[in-house]
Amino acid sequence: LESALYITKRPRSSQYMLARGGKTRLKALQELAKEDPQKWGKLDFHEIQWVSESHILAAHLVENTGREAMCFWDLAEGIATLRDQIAQELGKPISSRALPEMLATRGLEVGKKTIWAAEFALEYLDALGSWKPKLGVKHIETIIRPRFTSLQELWLLIGFEN
Repeated sequence: LESALYITKRPRSSQYMLARGGKTRLKALQELAKEDPQKWGKLDFHEIQWVSESHILAAHLVENTGREAMCFWDLAEGIATLRDQIAQELGKPISSRALPEMLATRGLEVGKKTIWAAEFALEYLDALGSWKPKLGVKHIETIIRPRFTSLQELWLLIGFEN
């Protein structure tokens, strides 16, 4: 509750939105205001200038990874969504090699290993269902991906096609 809440508006919009995460803090403050309007009824916000949709998405990811125990699967989905948004804004696809720099310019520091693990997980591991939130980068790097690669090689060796 001590951290400031930042707000912004999309161009041509009259609605404000949280600009750097803080949804949980805002809800907590709203609940406190119901209990004691005198003490909590007035909220202070810092308005910042709109930059882009991708900057908002990145700020929310930064907030969630910094304040919560965000599972790797949610981070992977967030990175994929952010990559799509950046690509839409730039009008061109974003390569895996270029993505860390693109994310960094929006305040989200994510290494290549995490990005590669996220791409692999989203492409091949969706069928894990309720186990997905338990996955981590290390699981993918050291256990799952090496075995997957070995199985692919075996598959090709015995003559099966994709």
